[in-house]
Amino acid sequence: MSNTDNKSEQMDTEKAIGKSSKTGLKIGIGVGTAAAVLAVAYVGASVYFNTHFYPKTTINGIAAGGSTVSEVNDLIQETADGYKVSIYDENGTVVDEISADEVGLASNDNEAVIQDFLDTQNKFRLPHQFFTQYIYESDELVSVDETAVKKTVSSLNCVKKSGSVESENATCAFNGEEFEIVPEVVGNNIEKNDLTDKLCDMLVNLPSEIHLDTDGCYVQPEYTSDSQEIIDLCDELNEAVNVSIVYDLNGEVKETVSKETIAGFITIGDDGISFSYNDYALFDFIDEMAEKYDTYGKDKTLVTSYGDTVTVKGKSYGWQIDKENEFYQLKADLEAGNGLDRDFVYSSTANSRGENDYGNTYVEINLTAQHLFMYVDGKLIVETDFVSGNPNKGNATPVGACQVTYTTRNATLRGQGYASFVNYWMPFNGNVGLHDATWRNKFGGTIYKSNGSHGCVNLPLSVAKTIYENLNKGDCILVYSLDGTEELATTTEEVDNTAATNQEDTQPAEDTTQQTQPTAEEQYYYWLMEQMAGGSTGGDTTVDPGSTDVTPNVTPDTTNVTTDVVTDPVVIDGLPQE
Repeated sequence: MSNTDNKSEQMDTEKAIGKSSKTGLKIGIGVGTAAAVLAVAYVGASVYFNTHFYPKTTINGIAAGGSTVSEVNDLIQETADGYKVSIYDENGTVVDEISADEVGLASNDNEAVIQDFLDTQNKFRLPHQFFTQYIYESDELVSVDETAVKKTVSSLNCVKKSGSVESENATCAFNGEEFEIVPEVVGNNIEKNDLTDKLCDMLVNLPSEIHLDTDGCYVQPEYTSDSQEIIDLCDELNEAVNVSIVYDLNGEVKETVSKETIAGFITIGDDGISFSYNDYALFDFIDEMAEKYDTYGKDKTLVTSYGDTVTVKGKSYGWQIDKENEFYQLKADLEAGNGLDRDFVYSSTANSRGENDYGNTYVEINLTAQHLFMYVDGKLIVETDFVSGNPNKGNATPVGACQVTYTTRNATLRGQGYASFVNYWMPFNGNVGLHDATWRNKFGGTIYKSNGSHGCVNLPLSVAKTIYENLNKGDCILVYSLDGTEELATTTEEVDNTAATNQEDTQPAEDTTQQTQPTAEEQYYYWLMEQMAGGSTGGDTTVDPGSTDVTPNVTPDTTNVTTDVVTDPVVIDGLPQE
């Protein structure tokens, strides 16, 4: 390249640099000028808003943006003078209007309070403050008379109207399969005290309109379908109805309680978010189960040993749910939440849940025939003639289906005018029972009509022993009359008091009680009582007093009687039973 060319390029470069420097200088001057202008504007704005409120400021409902303290004070007073507010219902209809005079609304000339609001503004955070909303309120600027407000509320159309819809919380309800949430109801009912408080808060802001629905003047539900408390409640209720509740009745019948029934036990609490089991519902259920399954006191059907079918009056035998204790047990099971698989709690049980609750183990007593049959597991193990109560003296043995109260050995039965020792005592209807009658040697026929007992069923000793050994507490005794079965013939039982009191014969192996036989004094006492009564206490044979010289007032010795022995007077309906 030539020197001429180099010089030319150098000159072009210097010209370009000169132009660039001039342009940069101009830009710098422009930026500086703008900055200066902004700085002046910033300072000016800061000075301005030192005495004026920022644009998005309200004070007691008055738009105070760009106004001074004095101007805001004047605006508040102007608005308060002749103030009136319109009240709209949920349909957008004006239902009421309230004037300043009706609620005692008044503005208070109090620039000091307004100045305090202004002083809280940060004067040096422009332009951020232009976009920040400031809301100030003070009852020192506007006030209302609460008493006047309360009086006015009572006269409002929106309060006096009829047919308002009550607001309701969301809740849970069973739909046949499970519990589900039922949404809340937002009503249009108004609680006067709540509206009074609401208006006292709102009126100091001098609103021109109040909308009852959107301003929250209606009673609002406390819980909605989105409330966690309601969601949790629904989950807990479904857990409760999904437990398994099965009653296994004696292994023969099962009663499964449905979800719907369990749901009917449940009551949601007054707080709306808890539940409990309703006592009345539980008792109603137990009553229903008792009606369905109880057989206690109900008549029994019996195919007699004679082939005839009779109805035996229901008395003290059968299944009977213990309602009170079943209630407590069921409630405890439900509250535990573990379900149940058990039988009911009973106050009385029977042998079977089949067609006949007495099953195939029972004692059948035909008063007409004066004949007894005992069946164990369906097998006849003993039958015998007996002597029952004398109907001509008002001592007839009562008919009915009864359960054996207990069984015991060596009892002395006492009543008005007698005391009878028996080896085997098996009461089943109050103080009427089965027992041996060693003072008799004839049984059956029509003996009972002239020389019957005081109500008990008198048995030969050997038969009483067999029955005692096979009879258990709670077994069924079926007593009935059957026309056409009367027997005139009697059976004879040889009386052997020595055998009757023989240790091996009368004392079961498991019974540790020593046998007590009638003493001579007892025998004489029995004989004397029989003579005073005009005959024996039952049977054709009386106890021979012999030549023993004892006084008739001797009390029989019962030292070795078992704890279940009847030692007190035995009386039913005022009549002693033997």
